Amino acid sequence: MKKIVECWKEKSIWEKIFPFALLLVYSLYHKYYDLSFGDTPDFFATVLKRGINSEIFPEDANVFIAICNFTKYRYYHWSSRTVIELLLIIVSAMPQIVWHILDLLSVLLIGYSLSVLVDIKDELVKYLCIFTMILMYPVIQMSSAGWIATTLNYSWVLAAGLYTLSIIKRIHCGVQISKVSYALGIVASIYAMNHEQMDVFMFLTIGVILIMEVAEKCLKKSLIPFMVINGVEIIYIATCPGNAERKIVETEAYFTDYLNYNFLDKINLGFSTTMNSFFESIDLMALVFFLLLAYLTLKSNEKAVYKVLSIVPISYYVIRFAFPNTRLLSSLKLSGLFSSCMEGKVSDITEESWKALIMMTVIVISVVVSYFVLLKKSNNRLILLIAFLAAVATRIILGFSASVFMSDERTLIYLCFGFIFSSLHLVGLYEEELDILRKRGFQIFSCIFDIALIASNLKMLSV
Repeated sequence: MKKIVECWKEKSIWEKIFPFALLLVYSLYHKYYDLSFGDTPDFFATVLKRGINSEIFPEDANVFIAICNFTKYRYYHWSSRTVIELLLIIVSAMPQIVWHILDLLSVLLIGYSLSVLVDIKDELVKYLCIFTMILMYPVIQMSSAGWIATTLNYSWVLAAGLYTLSIIKRIHCGVQISKVSYALGIVASIYAMNHEQMDVFMFLTIGVILIMEVAEKCLKKSLIPFMVINGVEIIYIATCPGNAERKIVETEAYFTDYLNYNFLDKINLGFSTTMNSFFESIDLMALVFFLLLAYLTLKSNEKAVYKVLSIVPISYYVIRFAFPNTRLLSSLKLSGLFSSCMEGKVSDITEESWKALIMMTVIVISVVVSYFVLLKKSNNRLILLIAFLAAVATRIILGFSASVFMSDERTLIYLCFGFIFSSLHLVGLYEEELDILRKRGFQIFSCIFDIALIASNLKMLSV
């Protein structure tokens, strides 16, 4: 207790205010969460209630038997998310206040982990930027399958994944961590990597870190357990009979033509749906990232070709939304062009849809090149680039699922926070060049903008 008090006293005023501000905002959001719909009340909340589902919880059984029956049934017939769903049925059986408290703690964990992962010297700038970026995420996306089921499968996985990364970062950088923090990191990694999207992200990110450390002959043995967990989870997901059975059911229900898709068709499907999600609507997290790429590259002494590339993504947004009735827009409005990209095989894509694919490919290449150029100031340039690409990959891999059109926007959460982390990291690398962030006028504007974001989220929640 004494150590906790001493640690609290050492924190800056902004580091103290940040969690309370985040807690206050999300407590306000929670007042509007409707927990009466979705998968939880209809299914997960009934699993541990005797007699409602006699196959899982017979009258003469106990809770342990019910949990075993549920886990076995889901593994063989539906999903490999055994760890996640185990926690889900337990939380669902408890009073709703338990979920509310745990969900608020998961938000605080996201904020804490981001504060560890990004290096911004100015404390006010650091916590104001993290606070604003978190508020940009539309929380309504966590309600699509019911608040409890969706948060445990996505935002809690994100929180656990970010905490795992914060532990991995400190180990990689040679920072000493306590045994408790390390143990919590292991537990968090088991939970996070039980999700397919996060498993792919961790495989790419941890993989490149280990390869670099082996190449430099400075492998830190504390990282090995995380890679072992990742490998075990990948094998578990790949061999789960429930995933195969679920794929058959979803193909028949949602996308019968999916059976004829080859590897390239599925990659195209994932890429097209992902790009359509970000470029057919204004996404604030992507917009901020693109603005930073353009501003920092134009302000630098980089070659002209890099400066041109850096303005390509933001230029599309400007033309697409600032001039909706211009003649040029007819070739840039991709909603119609993407339809055959998303629903047809590569061999069936029309000439018009090829334009959409080529245009999006150019934009993606521009983003990757611009980000890589700006990362030259970082000692972990390759790791950061791979982490960003891994975040993109978390959404593209959904092209390998017949339910890609049914997944809703909740599956974009890892890519959204990929934009958030990358933006925050650029702020840290170019803190001197972004001196506007330290000006009082800009900080007041940021607070007003935060209020607007909160109001926007509340409006969506109250509908």
